[in-house]
Amino acid sequence: MDPAEKAIEVLTRAERHGLHLEFDSGLLVAKRTESGDPQMQDDIIAEIGKHLRAVRRLVSLRAVAVRANAFVGQRTWSEEGEGVLASGSGDGDLAITITKEGFRHRQTVAVNAESFLVIVHEAKADGAPSTDDEPTSETPRKRLFGLI
Repeated sequence: MDPAEKAIEVLTRAERHGLHLEFDSGLLVAKRTESGDPQMQDDIIAEIGKHLRAVRRLVSLRAVAVRANAFVGQRTWSEEGEGVLASGSGDGDLAITITKEGFRHRQTVAVNAESFLVIVHEAKADGAPSTDDEPTSETPRKRLFGLI
């Protein structure tokens, strides 16, 4: 069993026994519930310790995916260029939609959190959303006989 598979197996067992692992600001945190058997939880924590690197990576990727879903639809910048965040998956893969030169339609590509930037517009001091970098709409095209 490779390290990623072992991490999945240990995390599944931990959840079944009332032990929840979370990624909090760079820290791996184990939260125990009253419903779980304390001795079993201790045994699982010891096993997590043996596979700490793989478990930490999996828990952090899951946390990134959950957080990324809050930013779906926001502008992004990556090695692929400017795009829009389309989704985040449980394994930490993120999908962005970009326009590639030479293609007629937008393309969706997978990126990881370490290789892209989410661009968010914060509210102004008066509480109104900022519009500084928002794309401007195109001028309406004139229709038949110059009428709009």
